[in-house]
Amino acid sequence: MKNGGGRTSRIRRRKLFRSSESRGVNESYKPEFIELKKWLKDRRFEDATLIPARFPGTGRGLMSKTSLQEGQTIISLPESCLLTTDTVIRSYLGAYIANGTSEIPATALKLEKRVGSKEVFAESNLLQTKLELRSPSQFLRACGLFMAFVLGCGPGRRPLRKEDPLLDAFSEHGVYSPLGHSPSGSRTKPSDVCISCLFHILNESNSSNLDFHFKRWQPPPSPLLALCTFLVSEKHAGDRSPWKPYLEVLPKAYTCPVCLEPEVVNLLPNPLKTKAWEQRSHVQEFFSSSRGFFSSLQPLFSEAIETIFSYRALRWAWCTVNTRAVYMKRPPQLCLSPEPDTCALAPYLDLLNHSPDVQVKAAFNEETRCYEIRTATRCGKHKEVFICYGPHDNHRLLLEYGFVSVSNPHACVYVSKDILVKYLPSTAKQMNKKISILEDHDFIENLTFGWDGPSWRLLTALKLLCLEAEELVRKIPWRRA
Repeated sequence: MKNGGGRTSRIRRRKLFRSSESRGVNESYKPEFIELKKWLKDRRFEDATLIPARFPGTGRGLMSKTSLQEGQTIISLPESCLLTTDTVIRSYLGAYIANGTSEIPATALKLEKRVGSKEVFAESNLLQTKLELRSPSQFLRACGLFMAFVLGCGPGRRPLRKEDPLLDAFSEHGVYSPLGHSPSGSRTKPSDVCISCLFHILNESNSSNLDFHFKRWQPPPSPLLALCTFLVSEKHAGDRSPWKPYLEVLPKAYTCPVCLEPEVVNLLPNPLKTKAWEQRSHVQEFFSSSRGFFSSLQPLFSEAIETIFSYRALRWAWCTVNTRAVYMKRPPQLCLSPEPDTCALAPYLDLLNHSPDVQVKAAFNEETRCYEIRTATRCGKHKEVFICYGPHDNHRLLLEYGFVSVSNPHACVYVSKDILVKYLPSTAKQMNKKISILEDHDFIENLTFGWDGPSWRLLTALKLLCLEAEELVRKIPWRRA
């Protein structure tokens, strides 16, 4: 008998095959993940617990290098790695979000020639005293606005020279430059030039209001629009974008219904098909209502703005935020609309896939300034690490994330109004009135039949529809005052 041809060898090979079916294939060697790890390391994040891998059934995800125990931290991502509206406001887009008219004051234009000026106010507390700034954050925001507004360092505009002293100031204070310049090593104090320029702008204007030069875009862009605009702009910037390592690992396309062909959408079950068409209309309206704001960004680009901020590009950005963002409540931004600012993109962390069978605790830790995820479920070595996006049925998962979950305990069948009416007795009286009552009280949608039987909403709707005329009259609580 040949070596390895016996019964024991066959059993060993079967076990190995079954193990390989569930084990992921390491992808950390791929260039895009090598660059992402370097980029994250520069932002003070290194992970010794998880590695990127590809798994059968779920695709790309994160694999554990060691066994994970209950209560263990899966990942702790520093705030410096997160993409939030703060990131956008600090970027070259900040001034355009605050200013929709792109009017540059004459004072600021004159100061553009004085970038190398050595008229300085050496200490930032002197700036705060003279300009009556309420907090250092105002100073930082003013730096970002000045950099974008006066120097115009966005994609497609003239680059900053490496010897520009402002680069030192912006780098030290964490103000974002889209061209990825590093500090020049100039001996000029980092805050000198920007303090001098800002002082002259505000002093000559006889105003201590940092928004003096910036007429806000009306209506103010939403936090979602700010994030989407940044993603489209950075993707267009290509190699010039410091966010390129993250952008390179984002999906090139999505499978949400908004991205599917109309013929495919029409094949979906009726309740889901209706929601899918509503989603498509919502994104189309989102694009149409944002075109005016996009036009105000034209000075940042050499190409026509329509070719950059196309419907396809915005749809990709919308899907990126909708499918990958984590919940992180942010304080309101004065230059943004009052809608809740709760989305943050979390590079690397967003590679974690969904499973309805796991439990995790996820939140931003104010003490460590990191977004942390702790698992309440054990995970074996070299197994895929999951998180739970929420107790969603497959309709919701497909609509919001573009996939369905096999053996989903939250799976259910939606019952439409037409189905309800179709199978009720044809002699049922006052059917239109009953349907009207259900619609008035929002009981005509989200009627489901799950693993445990009909939902409470479905049972309530059926009970009302089966009431006799005399009983219906006595059900006063159903009627609106």
